[in-house]
Amino acid sequence: MVIGIILAIAISPAVFNSIDTDLSRVRVLLRAAQNPDLAPAVVVLGNSVVMEGVDTRAVASALPGKPLVFNFSATGQTLVESFLYYQQLPASVEILIQMVAPGSLADETPLRDQKYNAYYMYGFRPTPDTAETLTSIFGGAVESILGASELSQRFRSRWVVRQMVDTSVRKLLRADLALSSATNDLYFPSSHALAFSPDKLQRALKLWFDRWPVRSYDALPQHLALVGAMSDSAKASERAFVLLLPPIHPWIREQRGKEFYREFRAQIAELKRQHGLRVVDALELLDSDRFSDHQHPSDDGARIVSTFIAQELIAQGVIEDIAD
Repeated sequence: MVIGIILAIAISPAVFNSIDTDLSRVRVLLRAAQNPDLAPAVVVLGNSVVMEGVDTRAVASALPGKPLVFNFSATGQTLVESFLYYQQLPASVEILIQMVAPGSLADETPLRDQKYNAYYMYGFRPTPDTAETLTSIFGGAVESILGASELSQRFRSRWVVRQMVDTSVRKLLRADLALSSATNDLYFPSSHALAFSPDKLQRALKLWFDRWPVRSYDALPQHLALVGAMSDSAKASERAFVLLLPPIHPWIREQRGKEFYREFRAQIAELKRQHGLRVVDALELLDSDRFSDHQHPSDDGARIVSTFIAQELIAQGVIEDIAD
């Protein structure tokens, strides 16, 4: 039995990389970042709102010179997870667009064991600068995850076997979803899910608000510090750093109230003042009929958001600064 356990641990990286899971997109993004044949000039990071809401081909087509723009978002991608990619990005990246939603600064869990285990098993290792930045901001909780041993990480990776079953079942039950696109597409990794019916949408909106019913906004200082560190990291690599405030469904905006978003924007304005970053504010960009559900833009909504991003990059002089 001991020999079997040792053998299983020894072959775990090969097994892990051969199985499709909910986190297989991490593998795709890490490999894309390390591919010398790919040289994106612009990268957009964030969670599934960016996956469904930003078509980077549309962004590129609206920019001078039509640069290569990649969508490096993933389902549930937190700010910390986004930051892990920063050290991996090729030198060709000149503009880094980071999605920051109200929840990104207020209630995110910085990093989960299983998520980081996927990064690790796909070959990611934090640089000293990355590890120091994250541990100085979040302390022991993140430090223990980043510092787990090779043996520990391999042992933890056994969850991938259970995921193999879950993923296979999902492919059978949800044939309507473009799961391959959501995993592998570097431009518009949308699952193209069917739009919610009015009744289902209203239930989803109510459930969303019930889970986070606050009407006053207060960002966590650790997350604010991380955004500042992200900006500083981008500048150190001679990249323009842009915050994307994603579109919020009008019903949610109405329920939260104007004061909630005024406070959120005030936090963003302070980050802008302190770090000299740019902001693309799309919070109120979309009407309710441009959402496929309670939070994700429809395909039409994505086209509007994508064009808006390009227009803002031009209007704010980001493109000109890079060209200079």
